[in-house]
Amino acid sequence: MPALLALLAGLTSALGFAPLEWWPVTLAALALWLWVVHRAPTLKAALWRSWLFGVAHFTVGNNWIQHAFDFQDRMPPALGYVAVVGLALYLAIYPMLAGGIAWRLGRRGDRPDFAYVAVAAAAWIATEYARAIVFTGYAWNPIGVIWVPTPLRALATVTGTYALSGLTVLLSAAILLPRPKVRAGVIIALALLMLVPGDIRQTPPAVAAAAPRVCVVQPNFPQEAVRSPGYDQRLLERQIDLSGTPGRAPRLIVWPEGTVNYYLEDGYPPEWYQVPPALLRARIASVLGPRDVALVGGT
Repeated sequence: MPALLALLAGLTSALGFAPLEWWPVTLAALALWLWVVHRAPTLKAALWRSWLFGVAHFTVGNNWIQHAFDFQDRMPPALGYVAVVGLALYLAIYPMLAGGIAWRLGRRGDRPDFAYVAVAAAAWIATEYARAIVFTGYAWNPIGVIWVPTPLRALATVTGTYALSGLTVLLSAAILLPRPKVRAGVIIALALLMLVPGDIRQTPPAVAAAAPRVCVVQPNFPQEAVRSPGYDQRLLERQIDLSGTPGRAPRLIVWPEGTVNYYLEDGYPPEWYQVPPALLRARIASVLGPRDVALVGGT
């Protein structure tokens, strides 16, 4: 039964991410995971339950990877499911470590207390950061992302992503604490914050007119369009159109990775070029000012 509860907690914990954005479900799922880990009789059992939680969490959270396989010519779509689960088996190591640390360093008594909750939150911060850097890192879906559709997203500007994830674990675990007033206070505070229109911090900081800008371009082409005639050229033109026009401030223009399907650099075999690279570079440069830089991700 504890293993099944850990899997259930992992499966439902990912429902707070887009497109569902059911963040209260994620909070409840994290609380269930921490409760199951706290009741583990041994460190080995705590690690096992946390690993199962992680496998389920990342399998659901990374399901978009399988969809990309539907548009691969040389790989069957079913291979996408293998990729998602295989990746989840590895990524689950990080929640496993967080649960093990919480059990070893924070567990005291029969019920979770503040020390256990605080250690769990700190361990989540450390392991989520490690996940983002180990083996070049996989930073996708930090748990703090569940607050994006809520006013609490503004906290990220103060705490940063990882601390916000730790705060998320802390808030979720508050319902486990033995004091009813603490539980009620957390629930009421969250409910009131959800009533705040917009962001908590309403006034953005002033930016000088000549201060550097960053322009992130997102063409939003659906995967179904990849195989359509003229896709490469339409994608290029869409990104050029979205790059804006030069102004007083220098700009860094960032295009998504892998969205330039032409060779931009010289030196490749002539038969590889669909369009002369000098013309492509000139076309992109036409929307750049003298101090602008374009990071387009081409070759």
